[in-house]
Amino acid sequence: MYKKDEPVTRLCTSDVDHIRIRGRDLCRDIIGRMSFTELIVFHFLGREATDLQRSVVDAVLVCIMEHGMTPSAVASRLTYLGAPESLQGAVAAGLLGAGSRFVGSAD
Repeated sequence: MYKKDEPVTRLCTSDVDHIRIRGRDLCRDIIGRMSFTELIVFHFLGREATDLQRSVVDAVLVCIMEHGMTPSAVASRLTYLGAPESLQGAVAAGLLGAGSRFVGSAD
C-alpha cells in the first residue's frame, strides 16, 4: 500500500475506477452537484459551504479576475501583507515583477 517514508494524504485518493475528494466520488457526488466555489470550500474545510462562505469565496474569485494570480500581482499582495506601512514597496514589488511573459489585463 504505502511505502514507509512516502507522504500520505487523505484529501484525495484514487484507484482504477474512482477519484475521491474527501471521501466523495468525483463523478458520482461532485461533478454536476457542486459548484466550483462549493468544491473549494469543501476541499479546504471538509464540509459543505454555508451561504456566507459561498458569498465570500465568490467575491474573492471575482476580485482576482482583474489581475489574477500573476507573479507580479502576488508579489504586490504579499509585500503589502508583510509590510502594510510600505504601500510604495508593494507597488514597486509588482512593477519589478512585471516581466516579458505576462502581466495580467495590462497585457
